Amino acid sequence: MQHLGVDDCPMISSAATKWGALDEDERAALNYAFYDAIMHIEKVAEHRFYLLRLRRGIVRVHWFRIGHAIFELAIVRTYPPIITDIAWVT
Repeated sequence: MQHLGVDDCPMISSAATKWGALDEDERAALNYAFYDAIMHIEKVAEHRFYLLRLRRGIVRVHWFRIGHAIFELAIVRTYPPIITDIAWVT
């Protein structure tokens, strides 16, 4: 079984820069948390959802925290989700 990881999803450039600046252990931990958040929704500690109305349509933004990891995803129409932010809560 292959796990879906952060690096398997498209990211905006600021999120990709943050991802590249993390050390290997941090990336592994974020990958694990990301997979857990998608496959085991009951493990998500906090979730926020809001809509952005743009000229070309509506963007659904999901912000969620699992453990110390925070992810923000933007979903536009039927396109794959785009990671707009990743972070650690300290």
